[in-house]
Amino acid sequence: MFESVKAVVGRGTHDATLYECRRCGTTLDPDDERCQCCGSGDVAEYAAESLE
Repeated sequence: MFESVKAVVGRGTHDATLYECRRCGTTLDPDDERCQCCGSGDVAEYAAESLE
């Protein structure tokens, strides 16, 4: 998960949201309703704010 957060924060956006499958940890797109990897519909949403 740490690599996923670094990828989102490294995009240079001030505020970002990370979507991740709660079952397998796959990073998802905002419009994904199910995980492409395991099929789970349990999606976590993490809001990240800039530290600037």
